[in-house]
Amino acid sequence: MEKFKNTQISYPNEETWFVCWNDERNGITAYGSVLPTQVMETAWHQLDYFDNKNSYESVLLENGIEFIEYQ
Repeated sequence: MEKFKNTQISYPNEETWFVCWNDERNGITAYGSVLPTQVMETAWHQLDYFDNKNSYESVLLENGIEFIEYQ
C-alpha cells in the first residue's frame, strides 16, 4: 500500500488563506484560512497560499465561489 503525504501549514505568523485545487488545477476542492494558533493539514497537493485576503477572494470569485464572511 502506497503512503500518501499530506500538505500542512502550521502556526503561520499571520492569518494565511489557502485554496486547494484538484490535480488538474481546474477545480477548487477546499478553501479557508489558518490563524497563527492553528494547523491545517490536507491530502490535496495543489495549493495556493495568500497573505492578502483580497487576492484570495479574487481567486474564489474567478472560480465561481462567492465569498461569504460570517460574523
